[in-house]
Amino acid sequence: MISDMIPIVGYEHVTVGGANILVARSLAARTREILENDTLYSYAAKDPDALVFQGRAPVYAISLPPLSGRVAVRHVMRGGFVGRLLHDRFLPPTRVARELTAAFRLRLGGVPTPEVLAVGTYPAGGFFRRADVVTRFVEGSADLSAVFGDVRNDAQRHPILDAVAKLLSRLTATGAQHPDLNLKNVLITSGDDGYIAHVLDVDRVHFHVPGDPLVGRANIERLMRSLRQWRTRLAPRTNALSDDDMSYLALAAAAQPA
Repeated sequence: MISDMIPIVGYEHVTVGGANILVARSLAARTREILENDTLYSYAAKDPDALVFQGRAPVYAISLPPLSGRVAVRHVMRGGFVGRLLHDRFLPPTRVARELTAAFRLRLGGVPTPEVLAVGTYPAGGFFRRADVVTRFVEGSADLSAVFGDVRNDAQRHPILDAVAKLLSRLTATGAQHPDLNLKNVLITSGDDGYIAHVLDVDRVHFHVPGDPLVGRANIERLMRSLRQWRTRLAPRTNALSDDDMSYLALAAAAQPA
């Protein structure tokens, strides 16, 4: 249960009916209002102005006053064989509480990852729970599969790879191993200071000794596996990512100071 989690400064518990939410204090009052009739996810799904991003379940980016900017609302789905049986049902404790604490720890260590604003669970029959996660929406972002699949980005491929290498270095420096580090879980933004790579879905991140080279190697290998799978089966262009590009990323990540 969410209530079993160690409290975090700036967040508070909101319970309405069977819903159990840990939410940023600025959104607590609005969350209570929403939960009178909806879950956080069902509320977002009904927003006519929502931006919709496809995944295991659609992710909705909506405005949520009094917060400025948009938030991303995700319904947590299981993957793999168990996912085909249980879909979105989990036995407590669910992983969503870990997502909040992991994101907090990563951001403290300088790893770009969206701020988690709310995590919550709802009754799903018997002992089972369903779960939602609300994060700040990363404006102007695209995941790596979209970035590398867009021919307009070809000239910027190495700077983008450098940004990914920097992200991998920061993960190593914090001792964070991400077992699901795939192209969909890395967002790219650009600005005056160049490209920035952000990591998503951090609920499964495991923390080890900061700077552990084995952590760095595991993260690089996991992302490389995703890149190879995407290139051979999903890439819209067969030359979207070359062997030289793959080697460049591996070498750049290894050369980055932790």
